[in-house]
Amino acid sequence: MFKGSIFTLSLWILFLSMTWSRLAAEGGKPAVKKEHKSLSAGQWSEPVLLEELNDSANDIPATRPCLSKDGLTMYFMRDGRIMEAYRDAPSGPFTSERAVTELDKGYGIWVSEDELRLYYAHYEYASVGRRIRLATRNSKGELWQDVGTFTVIHKDGHGQIDTSPTLTADELTMFYESNRTGIKQLWTATRASITDGAGNFTQFENPTRVIELADDDEVWTPYIAPDGLTIYYGAILYGDTTRNIYKATRPSFNDPFENIEKVGISTDLYWEWMPYLTDDAKTLYFYSRRANDIRGIWVSHKIIQNVIVDIKPGSSRNPLNVKGKGMLPVAILGAEDFDVHSIMAVSIRLEGVAALRQSYQDVAGPEGAGPDGFIDLTLKFKTQDIVGTFGEVNHEDVLTLVIEGVLTDETAIEGSDEVTIVGKHKPLNQADINKDGIVDLADFAIISKN
Repeated sequence: MFKGSIFTLSLWILFLSMTWSRLAAEGGKPAVKKEHKSLSAGQWSEPVLLEELNDSANDIPATRPCLSKDGLTMYFMRDGRIMEAYRDAPSGPFTSERAVTELDKGYGIWVSEDELRLYYAHYEYASVGRRIRLATRNSKGELWQDVGTFTVIHKDGHGQIDTSPTLTADELTMFYESNRTGIKQLWTATRASITDGAGNFTQFENPTRVIELADDDEVWTPYIAPDGLTIYYGAILYGDTTRNIYKATRPSFNDPFENIEKVGISTDLYWEWMPYLTDDAKTLYFYSRRANDIRGIWVSHKIIQNVIVDIKPGSSRNPLNVKGKGMLPVAILGAEDFDVHSIMAVSIRLEGVAALRQSYQDVAGPEGAGPDGFIDLTLKFKTQDIVGTFGEVNHEDVLTLVIEGVLTDETAIEGSDEVTIVGKHKPLNQADINKDGIVDLADFAIISKN
């Protein structure tokens, strides 16, 4: 009985630590949780070279981009040195930079959302190879302090190269490049929390090859989306003669990646890899060696066509009852210059949620008008699936819901409309077993009895 209780308590503590660490990493939930789940590589603008990041005087290109969440700091590599570049606006040029001389040279970097933890690969010595390390700082602007190596996932004595770390937003799952099988392939490892009870960083464990992305082909430099469901990486696949950027998706953490496709900027004329995407998946930074040996970090923007969306056609306030059990009707409006049949209906997501049904009929016009003679794409979403994407909301709150998808030619589409909340909603904490709004010993008592 005593041993069983201790075992149950241990499991409960582990569960709570994982839950709390994830919430801490997320920094609290916004009113609407955005989950970008694009189903197509889409079309991208002509790439532009970020010349200011290169050392042109010495012909040394910038590589391995990693952009801060506010878009103002670019972390990158140049001649093996970790660099930081700064700008005043997310769309402007970088105007100053700093070499991170407090750390040894690195090979591939990833920086946490709060910019307080930096994961990077470091060359130890010939018999060990490259290992992934962690550096931390207490606040932005301070110098980095090296903390240590993720030794558990690395095999010493084999000259193994582990590099190019990329992590999910909660920093509990890492993907990286490794040559431990003899060729460069992608691997993943996990942990239960960022730090242990004493505040020490925890090791990643259970290194596993992501075999579904390539059988015997070499793949490089992964980028994993914050939610862990979309991955971009460099590879030479399907008869390519140069490195190209590929994308794959999966429905959940428990599923393998699938839907592998080449990203729209890639051609077989240039070498392109080391991708990094902004969280909204609309801006792609990558390293490329292009015509006339022009090398460096390039940027491309997803081409997006705006569409007119009408939630609950015929209603002006669009009330959404958070306790409602029915369907939420939504229409993407057709127009003289837009045929809704050009939309790939299965790609449509409202706040990351797929529609249960769709049809074609004229239900509304712009600005809340009635039928206007143009066929619309009408969709039905399960109300509770949409409510499940919300954070805490109150009666009469007004939320903007975003719909995304692609056309049959792979052009991305996007539109939005507002809803007025009816009732109150607070996401359920899974550790709150008795659903009283707090996690305490009463919840543990319920677990113990079961």
